[in-house]
Amino acid sequence: MSENTSSQTTQPNPQHQRKLEQALAAIHDGDEALLAIARKQCRITTRTSGHGVRTVAPLPINLGAWQLAQDIDELILSIARALGLPTRERDTVALTWAIGQPCNIEHLFERDDAAAIVALVEQAARRMARFLEPEPDRTMIGRCLGCDADLWAEQSDIDGGWIVCEACGREQRVRDVAEARVLRLVACDATGTAAELAALLGRCGVTVRRKTISEWKRRGIVRPIGLEGGKPVYRLWDIWRASNRNAVDET
Repeated sequence: MSENTSSQTTQPNPQHQRKLEQALAAIHDGDEALLAIARKQCRITTRTSGHGVRTVAPLPINLGAWQLAQDIDELILSIARALGLPTRERDTVALTWAIGQPCNIEHLFERDDAAAIVALVEQAARRMARFLEPEPDRTMIGRCLGCDADLWAEQSDIDGGWIVCEACGREQRVRDVAEARVLRLVACDATGTAAELAALLGRCGVTVRRKTISEWKRRGIVRPIGLEGGKPVYRLWDIWRASNRNAVDET
């Protein structure tokens, strides 16, 4: 975010100022609740550095909430830095409160990019609200492959295999959206038991039952890479490839 400010001080539009204050308050009040959603975890094993050593590390089942929390953290931090506020050892809640103080609001509206900042904060608050007060029977399955907006799917969308982005109107396959999310986890060589990986894929809009994975193992379609507590452990990528054979779920 640029640190340039306007050479002339202008009075903020009261409507824009009110919208910014409301959006900042919503983020301030909702941040902990969003993190609680994002931190709902499943135990997944990821590769660590050094001679193939593997450690158990929890990953968020609700990847959408986790990614949104990261986006909001980055946005609020960049605004605080642009305003010259101290950021060391201050979390998003504290920084949001600081940005919302009258003197800092006034400083923000002296910037040439004030309108863009207001729009970004409002957008973040709206996205947060959808997680805190979700519509019945809708799940955030990923990001639009065209405009990067959140994609909220009904079960009928998932069953039909296609979803239309509400922001840009792009129609895209649910599986393509899911693949983009899965690949982020594949990059860290994520593994887990059949139940853990089935739950993780379910949050991406891909239905793969635990029993299906066990059947794939029996038929030699997937092979476990080890045992954890007596249960077979699989690579996420192997399960994803098996579910993607001929672009049809085997469930």
